[in-house]
Amino acid sequence: GSVSEAQTTIDTFSIRNSAGEVSVEKIDLKIGKESTIAGDVNIQSLEIQKLLRSLGVGEVPVQTHLKGTLPCSGSITPKLALSCSGTINSDYLNVYSGEGDDAFNIVNTGPYQVSGKVEVTNKAVSYNGGLTVGDSIGTSSGTIDFEKGFNIEYGSPKFNFADLKNLAQIKFEGTGSLKGVTKGNSHT
Repeated sequence: GSVSEAQTTIDTFSIRNSAGEVSVEKIDLKIGKESTIAGDVNIQSLEIQKLLRSLGVGEVPVQTHLKGTLPCSGSITPKLALSCSGTINSDYLNVYSGEGDDAFNIVNTGPYQVSGKVEVTNKAVSYNGGLTVGDSIGTSSGTIDFEKGFNIEYGSPKFNFADLKNLAQIKFEGTGSLKGVTKGNSHT
């Protein structure tokens, strides 16, 4: 990398914890009254539930393991406002309610791909994107507010029940459309 009075470039910066490993490549950091950053986030392995737990959000009832690369940019100061767009892949998605013996699986899928946008502030993570699971397509958007909880909307104009491993533990067959919302906090 290189350093000047108000700008730093870094080839690669890696972070690893219990949630996984993420590196940021081609980093361009500008320091001033408003400090900005840009770079490519390379997600080698990231478990969302573990990440949110490590950030102090609590137990969010979504499990998924992500991989992919997202170009990102935004401001660091005076307020954190980062935006990333791209495509992420995962081997599974598990959405549930309750805990321990009261846990109830709502949705389980196999491999899926998401294309869209993620925005991160010091108060929340929000996203909006398209989803492909097998032959099924859909959209989802949501906000995970670190103090208030989460609100996730999802829908599909065309999905095949064969693409879902589980939907509320009911055996469905055929095709259909879907629209729904999951919301709560780390206690509900």
